[in-house]
Amino acid sequence: MRIRHNILSYFSATLHELLTFYYQITNKHLSMDKFLIQKISNCKSADIF
Repeated sequence: MRIRHNILSYFSATLHELLTFYYQITNKHLSMDKFLIQKISNCKSADIF
């Protein structure tokens, strides 16, 4: 159980770093990207539940 938690923590941290890096590169499209990511997240949440 603990190993799974560590993997999830590492994955989410890595994902956060990648998103931050992506935002730094394309900061002029930031608001549009946030909107799209929010839509994608909502779709994924709907699929999960």
